[in-house]
Amino acid sequence: MQIGPYRVVEEVARGGMGVVYRAQGPAGEEVALKVLLAHRAANPRARRRFELEVRTLSRLRHPGVVPILGAGEHEGAPWLALEFVRGETLEARLRRGPLSISDTLRLGRQLAQALSYVHGCGVLHRDLKPDNVLLQGEQARLTDFGLSQDEQGSLSRVTASGAFLGTPGYWAPEQARGETEDFGPWTDVYGLGAILYACLTGHAPIVANSLQEYLRTTRFKRVPEPKLARPEVPAWLNALCVRCLAVVSFSRPQTAEEVARALVLEEGGDDAPPRARAGRGRAAAALLLALGVLGALGAGAWWVQRGRGSRSAGPDAARVSSPQGLPPAPAPARPLDATEGWSEEGATRARLEAGEHEAVIVACDRALAEDPSRVAAYVLRAQARYDLGRGEGALGDFDRALELEPRHPAALRERALLKAELGRPEEALAELGRELELQPDAVLYADRGVILGSLGRLREAIADWGRSLALDPQVARVHVNRGRALAQLGRFEEALADADRALELDPGLEFAQLDRAQSLAALGRHAEARRSLDRVLARTPDDPIALTLRGVSLALLGRREEAEADLRRAVAVDPSNAQAWAELGACLVDQERPEDALAPLSRALELEPNYSEASGYRGAALVRLGRYAEGVADTTRALNASPGRPNPRDFANRGGALAKLGRYPEALADLSRAVELDPQNVDAWFNRAGVRSVLGQHDEALADYGRALALEPEDDALYWERGMLYQKLERFAEAAEDYDHVLALDPGFVLAWAFRATCRANLGQFTEALADYDRALALEPDDASRLASRGWVKVQLGRHAGALEDLDRALELGLSADSAPRIHELREEARAALAR
Repeated sequence: MQIGPYRVVEEVARGGMGVVYRAQGPAGEEVALKVLLAHRAANPRARRRFELEVRTLSRLRHPGVVPILGAGEHEGAPWLALEFVRGETLEARLRRGPLSISDTLRLGRQLAQALSYVHGCGVLHRDLKPDNVLLQGEQARLTDFGLSQDEQGSLSRVTASGAFLGTPGYWAPEQARGETEDFGPWTDVYGLGAILYACLTGHAPIVANSLQEYLRTTRFKRVPEPKLARPEVPAWLNALCVRCLAVVSFSRPQTAEEVARALVLEEGGDDAPPRARAGRGRAAAALLLALGVLGALGAGAWWVQRGRGSRSAGPDAARVSSPQGLPPAPAPARPLDATEGWSEEGATRARLEAGEHEAVIVACDRALAEDPSRVAAYVLRAQARYDLGRGEGALGDFDRALELEPRHPAALRERALLKAELGRPEEALAELGRELELQPDAVLYADRGVILGSLGRLREAIADWGRSLALDPQVARVHVNRGRALAQLGRFEEALADADRALELDPGLEFAQLDRAQSLAALGRHAEARRSLDRVLARTPDDPIALTLRGVSLALLGRREEAEADLRRAVAVDPSNAQAWAELGACLVDQERPEDALAPLSRALELEPNYSEASGYRGAALVRLGRYAEGVADTTRALNASPGRPNPRDFANRGGALAKLGRYPEALADLSRAVELDPQNVDAWFNRAGVRSVLGQHDEALADYGRALALEPEDDALYWERGMLYQKLERFAEAAEDYDHVLALDPGFVLAWAFRATCRANLGQFTEALADYDRALALEPDDASRLASRGWVKVQLGRHAGALEDLDRALELGLSADSAPRIHELREEARAALAR
């Protein structure tokens, strides 16, 4: 088969989006040919994503990045040709065990340097994981940039509506929470840290068993240090890894360059941790990418910037007209294009807005050669250099502009943000403070809030955003920023109010809908959180991320059929995503449909063999199907994948399966670990009580039943099992009391009537025992043993004629050889009594 100038040699891989071939070019060179599948080529979103990869890769040329060699279209389907890399993925290598410390350092340096280059080109990778690292000899190379700027990618990535972007186990917390506007170089730094962690330990830093659990894990817990799993890891490398994996994004190194420098400087040095570079401002680091990756998402940072995409002095894109009676927002000190006398200024400004940065620099160079006092030319050239990541050059231009015009608003604002990016946030804050003392300005307050937020000074940031909103209450993104800071401080009611106000001002801010859903969920208002997701899906009904999130929300609300429908839709939209399959399987397990759950869970594991969530849930399904040995194998696999972060449910399921296999000491150990990790796990307490009963630990078993009943006081099975243990121990009054609870919950339970009757008879309560036997025999009239027992009770009550009827009927139905002699004795006793 011929595709463009390339002759296909063989198929290498195939997925839900496309197929990869090994092919030969006209000169015999080998290439990897990626072709979008025909049905995907007809999907505008999929086609946009594929074309995005072409555009992204065409900008990148670095030894650590697999380059594009060509692109085109074949029979209506787009294709791209990449350099063919002979070697294996890092994921395949890690299946054989962790790397040596020296290999980890070499690979980490290469990846950090490649990422630093990529970020300098205005691109984020946003799906860093071992499977996207190719090993070619001693060189590690990044691949799969198909979602580096995608607005509506498939599940496990981000969409325009927000949600996840990345791969389970390697997500940054902001990715797991769907905070797309919080993405920046620090997001890739987390992925880089996760890869370093996997190289050192052999597994991902975070493992969870459901989407909801992953959200909780990444937000509230720290990743265990790699040194715990591998003591020989140097202390400085351990500390660097932990910093990269910080839950709070501004606690991480803010650039890949910083990580690369640490790896270069410290290798071979002493065991001290590397000196951190002065904190680089988040806001400015995001702005570096504003016209690249993050600009496509309509946001510049975790703390969203006001309108940097358009540098005009007009209204912000997120601002609406002032309500009647409110004064208009104060105007800036002067418009950006007020400098006169340069005929090409308007055209140059248009080129800047179009992203033609080099052309802008050439035009400004020419203008300044003619007249070195043209302030506008310095500002425009600074802005172009800023967008290209040439920070020092941009800073010099801003400085010269402000020498000529000390209060130029664009130069003041953007120089402050740039200084924050360059690790000089205190200078930036001081400059903005001086300007604000001269004249309060809503935009400058908002920008100062961004810098303060990037430094973790949330309360001060909230105060500045409040001042900004007091001057101009119509800017949706300032409400978003303040709401996020409030949520970080646990002030969810106030955060919700800001999200609501942002949506009033700009209903199209889908990430504000997701912020709103997050606050609602934190307040326990799950139904309202689900409705927020409904609104997102009204805009993008086939978004697999939103479908999955809503499916999980519905499951938490107990609406499992609707949850299943959403999750089935998600896998139909994107059948190549393991997470959607795993969530569907989990939903079916929770619906007590373990057999139906096996197929989706197995599919998830085909796509992601190390996906511990899928292993854990499949283990649970197998245990419920009575396939205990297989259940033990799958739950062990899940636990081995996360030795530092075991899931208590997996211990509980494995413990239950081990008990069924008669391996009681092992079962007891697993169930004890389960209740230690999760004291709210009723099943673990219940099963441990059963194991302890078998092992003769009766008092401990009764205590475990008590703990389970404290959690589930309406569970008839718990009362039943404890009642039987009391009866076995001849504690008949306590047993009868437990059977009371059982029968109150389930009056049709025949054995409970019969067992309570036995307890009452042993307590000498023959009248009550007779009534219980009557109820049992009314439900099952031909039970010989119960007829015989009732006959005995009637003898005790002197009702000999009735006793004879019961005993004769019991003998007629057939009793065991051991029981028959005693029945004959009772018959003779009853006959003798009647004869007297």
